[in-house]
Amino acid sequence: MKSHSLYHAFPVLMMLAALALSGCGREEIAADLDPPAAPHFVPRSADTALVEQGVDAVPEGDWIHLVWEPGPEPDLEGYRLYRRAVDDTADIEMHLIADLPLAELPDLNQPGYLDNDPALAPHSQTGITGGFRYFIGAYDEAGNESGLTDSIYYRLLPKPSLTQPVQQDSALVLSWSYSLAAAFQVDYFVVRLFRAEGGGWTPFWTLKYNLFNPLQVIYPEIPDPGQYLFQVDVVGAGSSAEPAGSEAALEFMVL
Repeated sequence: MKSHSLYHAFPVLMMLAALALSGCGREEIAADLDPPAAPHFVPRSADTALVEQGVDAVPEGDWIHLVWEPGPEPDLEGYRLYRRAVDDTADIEMHLIADLPLAELPDLNQPGYLDNDPALAPHSQTGITGGFRYFIGAYDEAGNESGLTDSIYYRLLPKPSLTQPVQQDSALVLSWSYSLAAAFQVDYFVVRLFRAEGGGWTPFWTLKYNLFNPLQVIYPEIPDPGQYLFQVDVVGAGSSAEPAGSEAALEFMVL
């Protein structure tokens, strides 16, 4: 009879053991109270740099692109990005705008985010817009979240309107126009040329331009035949700690 009782009790004992082990696993996860280190935004390059880095406008739309250094923790799970409208007195709260698990990031070595919220765009008539301040935190598999980084700021300006480049004698004429209503916000322009290489665009020429009349520069030679990109960056007047700007780009061919 005793052996018969043990036979029937064995499944119950196994179930209790499994529950105990499961409980231990939960306690181990809960015991991880160390948050990951706060990420750091990639420092912003000079507006005239040939290769741009850090927070910036993009040619494709009224959007802001942000990049940060990857976290080193082996149990890192993802990042959370927050934004606060700096110049909007009606909304001074910091809002979570993106939860970014590592599995959803295309490049773990250079994590980034493209903020394409319509609220970023300049006013369609006045060209005036407010600036935004961004913060980022990291979280691990146990749900611990780091403190937030030092914030980074950017404000979009109206985009320039580009004209198709013209070959004139042995030079390339690059022209664009800009809204007079928004001109008071502009410090200068940066003109860039890129060539198509390896499925991307490689910058090879840049020029800082301070005039408003004419909005035209000369590249002093005709590039080799191929596909090129003409880009104009608008650089806002004001402190370098609170950058403002926009970008527009136009593809063209040299035959």
